[in-house]
Amino acid sequence: MYRKPWFWISFVILAMLAVMFNLRYADKAFNTLNIQISMSRKESLQEAVNLHNRLGVKFEGYRQATVFDSDAEFQNYVELRAGGKQALEKILSSDDYYPNYWYVRHFKEGEPRELISYFSPAGQIIGFEEKVPESEPGKALPRLEALALADSLARTQWSVALDKYTLIEEAQEARPNGRIDHTFTYERSELKYNEALIRLKLIVSGDRLTTLQPYSKIPEQFSKEYEEMRSYNEMLAMIASALMMLLYGIALLVWLFRLLKSRQLIWKPALKWAILIGVFMFFASLNYISFYWLGYDTSTSSGSFLTQLILGSLFQGLLLAAVAFLTFLVAEAVTREAMPNQVQFWKSFSRDTAPTKSVLGKVLGGYLVMPIELAYVIAFYYFTQSRFGWWSPASSFSNPNILGSFMPWISAIGQSLQAGFWEEAMFRALPLATMLIIGTKLNKKGLFLTLGIILQAFIFSAAHAGYAQQPFYSRLAELSVTSVIMAFIYLRFGLLPAVIWHFSFDALMMNLSSFLTKSSDLIPDRIIFSILFLLPLLIILWRKAQATLATGGKFGLSA
Repeated sequence: MYRKPWFWISFVILAMLAVMFNLRYADKAFNTLNIQISMSRKESLQEAVNLHNRLGVKFEGYRQATVFDSDAEFQNYVELRAGGKQALEKILSSDDYYPNYWYVRHFKEGEPRELISYFSPAGQIIGFEEKVPESEPGKALPRLEALALADSLARTQWSVALDKYTLIEEAQEARPNGRIDHTFTYERSELKYNEALIRLKLIVSGDRLTTLQPYSKIPEQFSKEYEEMRSYNEMLAMIASALMMLLYGIALLVWLFRLLKSRQLIWKPALKWAILIGVFMFFASLNYISFYWLGYDTSTSSGSFLTQLILGSLFQGLLLAAVAFLTFLVAEAVTREAMPNQVQFWKSFSRDTAPTKSVLGKVLGGYLVMPIELAYVIAFYYFTQSRFGWWSPASSFSNPNILGSFMPWISAIGQSLQAGFWEEAMFRALPLATMLIIGTKLNKKGLFLTLGIILQAFIFSAAHAGYAQQPFYSRLAELSVTSVIMAFIYLRFGLLPAVIWHFSFDALMMNLSSFLTKSSDLIPDRIIFSILFLLPLLIILWRKAQATLATGGKFGLSA
């Protein structure tokens, strides 16, 4: 059946219909937000510099770091307790509060003085925080003078409509050199989102307004309830991870020693793939190094901070490479023993094997399954959200932070390659091949395969339950179906199509923002990503071209 033209024609048509369905319903199923971001990353940095002049503060020699951030707790509260996504969209279209904003940090090694700037998605200044050294001298204004100063500057210089606010809290703190800092907290009593409140903090340091910060006040009870909700997600993921390390870890070691004795391990290709993934993951970790500076402690050496980041990324890459090496080594050998009639995985892209219809079918099939799988995910969440009220946090497909990375394609390709290859080897190949071998030897193949399919489906799907979706078992329900389908694909066609499907699915989702974010700077990234995304298919075509040139025959695929 799989060799018939009608099967592949139907398969392609189904994939095309899935693509059309995905384009039609993706934004509804994935709970996407329509955030109009007209300020670019470069503009946020420049406007932060302009803010210095308005504040009359010198920041020569300071570094900058920026991120498009969000008030996640406020968003979660609105979605779960104060009207859902529609209410959140209404807030986004108003000027009452900005749950999404540009956050720019100015900092310098050894300097306690910093400046944090907040800008709306459209580029409007919405707040700032100047961290003034405690030892800096300044005036000691009485409370009423400091309050009048804060009121006047907020209204005249920063266009804050303080008439809409009510002063609810105030405090003052005397500094060592005689300066007094006054903190005034205001609240918009008429603007409530259920029990969530919008507040404004003004700080006068000496005789200067050094902080103007709007923020949300979420009920403590909700924070506790939300943490409890999330704890079930994390508990389920921890159970799955523990089972994986216990069961799969033991199986991995037992097979390793057994295969070492029988000399069935193929080392070189496993080592090459592991090194490749380790290198990718090293650079993927460093790719967003500009964001790490947002958490840098200026009292420490910037050189030491950077060295720790690099060494940490290097250690992570080496660790992942080591784990991947052992997993690939064993999973491929066990698959070869369990399914001796399948094409050996390491030979899939060799000169002799790649031009065959069998390998092309596996690679092409893996790519075609990807949009169908995405259509299933979209349909699953669309149905469960509309019928049962299941929830996943709203977000924007377009991510301006991607412009802050050196090369976004490295992170997308590296992480999806690691997840697609390693997870399919560990979660799929190792348990299913083991159960197939045991079941065959005990003449109970059906029973053991059924147990293996159930086991791998639970562990794989539960291990991904740590996301914020509710109820906590939503990802378990979603991925269990996917795991069962991929188990049958692996058992019928081997590891290659499963890896291609997993890799292509993750890569598309991880780098989708690169294609949706409007910036010509990302054109080279999109080209490189697209080439690497299709590289398995391109290798097959290249191998076939080589074979054709060598034989002088027509371009076609051998059986």
